Amino acid sequence: MSQQETLLKKIGVKSFEDLLPSLPKDLLFPTLDLPTGKTEMELREHADRLAGANRPVASFMGAGAYDHFIPQTVWEIVKRGEFLTAYTPYQAEASQGTLLALFEFQTMISELFGMDVANASMYDGSTALAEALLLARRWHMEELGRRARKILIPRALHPQYKATLSTYLKNLDVKIEEIPYNRQNGRTDVAALKTALKQPETFAFVVSQPNFFGILEETDLIGELRQQTEALFICLVNNPISLGILNPPGSYNADIAVAEGQPLGLPLSFGGPYVGLFAAKNTYTRRLPGRICGRTVDAQGKTGYALTLQTREQHIRREKATSNICTNQTLCAVAATIYLSLLGPDGLREAAELTLERAHEIWDLLLGSTNAGAPTFAKAEFFQEFPFDLKITRERLEAVSSETNLIPGYPLAHDFPELPQALLIAATEKTKKLDAKRLVNLLNGIKDASNVIRA
Repeated sequence: MSQQETLLKKIGVKSFEDLLPSLPKDLLFPTLDLPTGKTEMELREHADRLAGANRPVASFMGAGAYDHFIPQTVWEIVKRGEFLTAYTPYQAEASQGTLLALFEFQTMISELFGMDVANASMYDGSTALAEALLLARRWHMEELGRRARKILIPRALHPQYKATLSTYLKNLDVKIEEIPYNRQNGRTDVAALKTALKQPETFAFVVSQPNFFGILEETDLIGELRQQTEALFICLVNNPISLGILNPPGSYNADIAVAEGQPLGLPLSFGGPYVGLFAAKNTYTRRLPGRICGRTVDAQGKTGYALTLQTREQHIRREKATSNICTNQTLCAVAATIYLSLLGPDGLREAAELTLERAHEIWDLLLGSTNAGAPTFAKAEFFQEFPFDLKITRERLEAVSSETNLIPGYPLAHDFPELPQALLIAATEKTKKLDAKRLVNLLNGIKDASNVIRA
């Protein structure tokens, strides 16, 4: 008698099927039409044929995820076993390598953002922003003894980030108020923000630099507003590579800075996994979500690393936890650390400068074209992406772009109905000049696909 038969007899059942009476019969044990087995050589040939059907695509889609160049060294190192298996250091004293990598990650993010402290990463940029607002709410209620019921966010904030904030704050009696943008330059209306900050129950305001349209905000003016209010200033860095040439949030008085770390060595990969960056002034260190790795010395005076702060539910009593974020993106954080260490300050600056140059080359080509359209914001100042009003419909654009292996950008009409013809166009240092010309020809000669230059 087999082990299965023994177990069935033990519980008084004749067959395994007798345990499944409630399941539809047509769903049980379907016949799988699987092909016959192949040899390794045949399988490789089959995979090569499938790969050969792929068409190279030039993408100008940005909107918060960017195809920056990743040195081969980054993932050659990350794929090593000691890094690839890194996760959460539950037994911190036995995870010195992981803790060292996270300590270096925190140090680099703090320096990049110009802030005092950074945690060991979050899920992604949107949850990092939501956690920053929860921190601000706790700060006002517990430290200042004030009612905290309103946050201010820019109209030109990533729509998916807005959705995350709505989910996080839904049951907390917090109202979200949007600050409009200037229709001439795409920047947040600083005067409207100043007026809104006078509302007594406002506990935080968010500014994205650059904003979702790619437009550079007046961060110095906004930083001055922080001195006139008790509301915490939270800066969302739209792309951390921009800090190679832009002033860091710490220089314009931000209390907390968050970002999506995907551009720092992480491929697009159909949307993840990504890594949330979270940095703050020293005042808020003990209220940061997640965990912080610290450096110390052991009894023999040797350098060692430990989880200095662990303010999450798995490490602390629930009533004292600052967040229920249950893990950090260690592998992605390690990849970002290796990326930043390889580029260094000069390399990061060069990547940012090349990205800026490529985006403005496309802008100049579009301005010089005859039929493409017109800038959405006539006085736009941008880093790597910008909106452009097209003369043709979105449907026609999609039809012709599919014929030319181009993804021309991100249509804004769905998220911003007031911009029905706007296409958000992005570039990185990888953008080829030939592809930029193909894009402009596509937009310029859209009515006749034969006019489009093909690679």
